[in-house]
Amino acid sequence: MEKETLEDTFRQGLIGKRILEIKLYSINGLSFNIKDCDRQILDAGIEFSLDEGVFSFGWNSAHEVLNATLAPMSEMCTEEDIQTFSTANDHYWRQQKGKKIAAVDFHFNWIQYPDQPKIFIPDMVKIRLENNFEMLMAAMQYEIAGEGCHDFALNSEEDIVVFFDPEEVAEMWDEHSKK
Repeated sequence: MEKETLEDTFRQGLIGKRILEIKLYSINGLSFNIKDCDRQILDAGIEFSLDEGVFSFGWNSAHEVLNATLAPMSEMCTEEDIQTFSTANDHYWRQQKGKKIAAVDFHFNWIQYPDQPKIFIPDMVKIRLENNFEMLMAAMQYEIAGEGCHDFALNSEEDIVVFFDPEEVAEMWDEHSKK
């Protein structure tokens, strides 16, 4: 599917839909919040149950990259040891429940197998809710130092970093969406 068609399909499946539930997924037990900042890191995925449909951003077992789909995580990530984490008590995730998605932006990467067309995969998804709250989910590699992370770079074979801080969302989007 062409990038523009894929982007339109995602927008139609997301904009105006209400978030009912959010599930976080881990394969290797990796799910943690970074102290003193508004970020979360996951290694498998995030699933948004909407009033009309589902959106998942996470590990695609078939292609071995992080990807997005308008389907449950179970259709994309078939790893046997996947774990689900609740967002019921998490400050950032909890405040998104019940809100409608007002806008969504994507940055795409692609993979290609020999003698096959390119497969476009979102490596960054920026969601703005009806209350103007924004979050950025990005497929990234990073360095850990002390109690924080730095040197973020897009990499569809690594982890999902979720940014909640408005300044950091804007900075990461501006820095990485032009590449």
